[in-house]
Amino acid sequence: MLFKLKGNSLELCKSQEEQLNLMETIYNNLDNYYGDHYYYYPSTNKDGWKLLFKETLSSNLNNLNYIYIINLDGLLPILFGVRINLWDEEVFGFKLSNSVVTLFGNDIKLITNTIKASMKILKERDVKAIVFRCNGDDLTTIHAVGDLGFRYYENIIWPVLKTSNLRDIYISNNVRSIKDSEYKEAALIAKKYQYDRGHFYCDERFDKNAINNLYAKWVNSCKVSNSDVKVIEFNGEIAGYFVCKIDSLLKKYLGYNYGRLTSLALKAEYRGKQLGSELFKGTLNLLKKSGAEYIDSGYASKNHLSARLHNSNQFSSVYQEVTFHYWL
Repeated sequence: MLFKLKGNSLELCKSQEEQLNLMETIYNNLDNYYGDHYYYYPSTNKDGWKLLFKETLSSNLNNLNYIYIINLDGLLPILFGVRINLWDEEVFGFKLSNSVVTLFGNDIKLITNTIKASMKILKERDVKAIVFRCNGDDLTTIHAVGDLGFRYYENIIWPVLKTSNLRDIYISNNVRSIKDSEYKEAALIAKKYQYDRGHFYCDERFDKNAINNLYAKWVNSCKVSNSDVKVIEFNGEIAGYFVCKIDSLLKKYLGYNYGRLTSLALKAEYRGKQLGSELFKGTLNLLKKSGAEYIDSGYASKNHLSARLHNSNQFSSVYQEVTFHYWL
């Protein structure tokens, strides 16, 4: 769904022609914003991130769970998008939204008006909590959401690794793909041993048990999604897991096969035995064997153990993202 904001007037764009015209205005100005997440990724096509942006936006516009607002009041058009997470509602018991696009420019008044308009729409749809993310270099937006009462929770670092730099030491006979019979055990690990300083855990208004169940649900969903789960065995049992995948959409637009790392957890009793490092390195090797030319990941800047693990394994940080919450 696409809304057009003019001053204080907000109206739904009903015709496809109007939507296409407004989106073309955005596309023609992409170079004038802080780079999109994928602007910083290695690519064979310097405009690949733009093409990826266009396809993602086009596919989401007709989805009722996505809400976009375009504001043409300034010299640069503003586009703000959010997604209402019905999947998360099943876990938390209330509606939650995530920001998916923040193309704002540097006019703090227009940024504020646009975010306020989105908050009004979300409140009308009975959304209770907003998770807002933006480029860590976009200080104007960071100050705007702070003034609106959004609370800061974490920075996420996005690093990238070129797999041709991997060496044979990354090979591990203990790391392999999960078996169907092992998802229950992996989900239990996700539920009990997750890194507990992420943005959900740090916000006391989110129920901790529900957050644990959310991570377990993510692991179980890999059975039917295009994600893979790697596990590490120790003394004949599963000691930890790592969710990953090969992203065909990034290949289509950036030209390289990208492996993606998403969620890792290790049983507490096996920490300090270098199993986490072995699982990490073994997964990198398996992704390389699957054709990944680059691998991207993400970790909270306050997770110093994860930071050391990425840095020691030749990842280079390319993007920083700031996370805020707002309760309606």
